[in-house]
Amino acid sequence: MGKNSKAQPTAMPSPDTPFKFTGVMACAACHSGPMFNFQFSTWRMSRHAQAYATLATAKALEIAKESGVTGDPQKREECLKCHTTGNGFAAASFLKGFDRRDGVQCEACHGPGSDYSPEAVMRDKAAALVSRLARPTAKSACHATKKLTGSNSIMTWL
Repeated sequence: MGKNSKAQPTAMPSPDTPFKFTGVMACAACHSGPMFNFQFSTWRMSRHAQAYATLATAKALEIAKESGVTGDPQKREECLKCHTTGNGFAAASFLKGFDRRDGVQCEACHGPGSDYSPEAVMRDKAAALVSRLARPTAKSACHATKKLTGSNSIMTWL
């Protein structure tokens, strides 16, 4: 894969949804400045932004091995389900700008953004709810799991 090429999600059976993932860069177009408390910059500096990249480390290989996962963690379902956004959705569920190498993106908690990402929708609470803008819950499916089968805590790894 070339340095500038986009890593696209593997085509898999998808949940039944007409909404598409836009990718974090679509969110960044508005959520970068002071009006939104620099949300994109805060995310970019977070472990969520680095979640996919961490799968390429020696520590990730060690954790995978302890958990009975073989092969490259960046290609394994067991790892990608928590270290990327939209894993398990069909390739058609992603707009052109989406790149799973961006890790755990906004849409991991807020849901696919194709219908709620326009500014007019984002500024209208009722329209945002109708267009399925999800509010993040206190615990995601990733953080609800306390342990892998090995001895390492997911909470400290993320």
